[in-house]
Amino acid sequence: MRLFSIAFLILISLVPARGLFANDTNAPAKAVTVEQCLVKLVDEALVPAEEAGVLDVVAVKEGAQVAKDELLGRIDDKLVRIQHRAAKAEMEVAAEKIEQNKISREYQESAYKVAELQYTRRRDKNKEVVGSTPQLELIEFWLKADGAMKQIDVSKSEEKVAKAEYRVKEVQVEMAAEAIEKRQIKSPLDGIVVKVEKNLGEWVQPGDPVFRVISLEKLRVRGRLKRADYRRAALRNRPVVVEAVLTNGRKEKFQGRVVFVDPLLLHGEKYSADFEFWAEVENRKEDGVWLLLPESFVDMTVQLQ
Repeated sequence: MRLFSIAFLILISLVPARGLFANDTNAPAKAVTVEQCLVKLVDEALVPAEEAGVLDVVAVKEGAQVAKDELLGRIDDKLVRIQHRAAKAEMEVAAEKIEQNKISREYQESAYKVAELQYTRRRDKNKEVVGSTPQLELIEFWLKADGAMKQIDVSKSEEKVAKAEYRVKEVQVEMAAEAIEKRQIKSPLDGIVVKVEKNLGEWVQPGDPVFRVISLEKLRVRGRLKRADYRRAALRNRPVVVEAVLTNGRKEKFQGRVVFVDPLLLHGEKYSADFEFWAEVENRKEDGVWLLLPESFVDMTVQLQ
């Protein structure tokens, strides 16, 4: 009888580790351990070509560690670089035209002031001494001032046209720069190049995958539980501990948190159906090698309280 009591106490002490009840069958579980959870990638990318052309640079090899926005490869961009230089030169010409028109307008404004002053002086003198300036000559001075004023309007119009031409050339420079940028294939994330899909000198089309890059810094661990035993709301944002068996039976633990609980049931609408959830866990390196690997199976303990 004593041996039975001891065995019963030992069994009761082990129950909470599997997410059942400690002493009271109505008490909520403090944790649940889900076995054989699948490890998946969180961040991965098949990096495509954005433009058609010959792949003339492959800057990385498989296994290379790359940073976000690091150059992986390049589509031949000789023609678009020439177009970019030409557009910049045309923009410089347009800028020079703006400066020339500005100088011309300033000159015309000065010329108008002189012509207007000459006209007003002769007009006023003619009022004081009638006939001091012949009427025809007075009209000529007025026409000269009026012409200078109209020339100012012409200069202003030409300056507007020059500025518009400059903006057009500026856009062309931006478009050429964007065309160069789109021919550069860059990594969208910090990670490892695990596959080079195209060879140097090979023709690629827009959308063709050229590199595959993955990140192992953070991994997703997927598990499932029965709806009849656990409320999905109780799992949201809960901390987890993942235990993985490595080489030679060595075990390592990794910390993480539940980030998603599937609102859909996996096997119909029965009350006892399973639902899926997953956590994201922080991976770590040892001797430069990541310990937790995708497509492996681990045990995951979720802290429910």
